Amino acid sequence: MGTVLRSQGRDGTVKLRLREKDLPDLGGKTVHLKRAGEFESRRVESLRLDRNAHFLKLKGVDTLAQADALAGCEVYAAEADFRPLGEGRFYEFELVGSRVVTRTGADVGEVAAILRAGGPALPSILPGRW
Repeated sequence: MGTVLRSQGRDGTVKLRLREKDLPDLGGKTVHLKRAGEFESRRVESLRLDRNAHFLKLKGVDTLAQADALAGCEVYAAEADFRPLGEGRFYEFELVGSRVVTRTGADVGEVAAILRAGGPALPSILPGRW
């Protein structure tokens, strides 16, 4: 879903960099924080957008020091928590692992990652068998 950038305020709220543009509905749900290869689950108190920035408040993270300790953590949410998108639209996480073929059906490869290069996000494709 995104990465914790830093603490925000003194109540344990953190600022996020989201990979997905649409916010999932996470009120009262659980997210998973990845730190040093280990996962820790936390309940969400709130996830909000304020002046083009996303802020996350987690249950049990109530101080500036606790929030600061989360900086750099990757934040994961269950796929079911994301709302369905319209026809022909996909979340980036749904594209990774997908097969890529030309319009004529020739195999190109598999989407390995989404690359951010300052403009639109581009898929990184692992070559397939030709």
